[in-house]
Amino acid sequence: MPELQVTLTDAERELFERVRVQQGLASIDQVVEWLAKSRLRQLVRQGTGSPRALHLVPRNQPRDEA
Repeated sequence: MPELQVTLTDAERELFERVRVQQGLASIDQVVEWLAKSRLRQLVRQGTGSPRALHLVPRNQPRDEA
């Protein structure tokens, strides 16, 4: 998964720290990932009317020739 560097303000860092403690996460990186996945699930639920699992799709997987 690609890495992205984001500069946080003091207020954003404080907010993420509160979420980290509330959710029992180990790092701010985990908070950002958790928030992104939560928002994606919410959007998918709105679009499909039911929850869907989010799975990482492997790249460059050879296809079986029929």
